[in-house]
Amino acid sequence: MKPTELARELWLRMDQRNLTPKGSNAAMTLRKLLLVTTTLFLSFFSLIAIVAVARHFGIEPRILKDPNHVFHPGAVATVIAILLVPIGIVTITQFLLHQSTFRSIGATPFSAIDFAKGFFAGLAAKAVALVIAIVASEQVSFALAIPADTFAFGIETWALLFCWYLALLVLNSINEELVYRAYPIGTLVDNKTTHRLAFLLIIAAALLFSLMHFVIEEPSLWRFLYRLAFGGLTGLVFLETRRIAPLVGIHTGWNFVALSFSDTDWRMGGLLHITGLAPTTELHANVFVLAAATLMFFLLQKQRSARMKHQLERRSDVNGKKEASS
Repeated sequence: MKPTELARELWLRMDQRNLTPKGSNAAMTLRKLLLVTTTLFLSFFSLIAIVAVARHFGIEPRILKDPNHVFHPGAVATVIAILLVPIGIVTITQFLLHQSTFRSIGATPFSAIDFAKGFFAGLAAKAVALVIAIVASEQVSFALAIPADTFAFGIETWALLFCWYLALLVLNSINEELVYRAYPIGTLVDNKTTHRLAFLLIIAAALLFSLMHFVIEEPSLWRFLYRLAFGGLTGLVFLETRRIAPLVGIHTGWNFVALSFSDTDWRMGGLLHITGLAPTTELHANVFVLAAATLMFFLLQKQRSARMKHQLERRSDVNGKKEASS
């Protein structure tokens, strides 16, 4: 027997007898957990630091949503920092500390088809929530967000602003899905992880994802619950697909409807002004639709798993009968 074959045989026997050192595995898992936790908190607190620095230079969070300051140098720098710094932190951790790549957590390769499927799914889900909110409201009015005299400045002005809006929309989705879904779940969940632990991790990441928004927003219970539900749904989707592209698509499609069909100014992506919605009606509809989608996805995946298990058992029985007959 060759030395390489002998080594392989010894390793297989150790694995079969469960003689693999458990201490080293436990230490590696603990190291991963500490790295992921530290990275997530660094990403979270980096946002607080960025906002604090921006305020020092007179850039308040409200300016970031002011249509009159879309291309204000300070506002642009703050927005870019908010979107890129967390990605940079995860990139450094993944490549230097984990000594791994984005492929291992499903961030690459990025499939345009998966993104498109996710985009239309997110768009449809948010559209359903919006329709529910409109039906539940008493006095709702609609108007084109782009005023008639807008094009007096030239179509190029609107196109430039809208392309900038779309670019930020996609970059925001990549940022949040990489930092709060693909990185923690892709790093800590493997085929040996129990379902309960995986779900706890998804909820923990969704909690941090939801809280992160209040760095530049006023705290709101229903906004917190709605984003928690969104994080839970996209976490489950990632757990099943192990690819970030569908999540980025879902996130982008959802936010596109949420921003473009609301009271958002045309200079910040607004297409259709919808006014008269009760303050919390749309948030209630968001939570309802996301909870229903999460439950539906969970049940479908459970049914699929049961069907696959049944097929494997049948195949095993057939193979057993063939071996017995031979």
